[in-house]
Amino acid sequence: QREQQEDNKVSKELEDYVGVDKVYNKISINTANIGELIQLPHVGPITAKKIVEYRKNKSFQNLNELKTISGVGESSYQDIEPYIQL
Repeated sequence: QREQQEDNKVSKELEDYVGVDKVYNKISINTANIGELIQLPHVGPITAKKIVEYRKNKSFQNLNELKTISGVGESSYQDIEPYIQL
């Protein structure tokens, strides 16, 4: 019984660590801060700062506009797109 509980605990910790059963909430590219943006695939601090700078002038009207940011190409965008929303 006790060994079973220990196994379950270890299994749960591993699931938490590797993200099994994790629900990813999409982030808004119009409101996300730099810390949130750098968690996106292929987005580092420099690209995140460019996204924030872009928003100072106007909001993103559609997700494809993200590709106008230097550093976000088509393949990067394809990896990012599942995790973002307006």
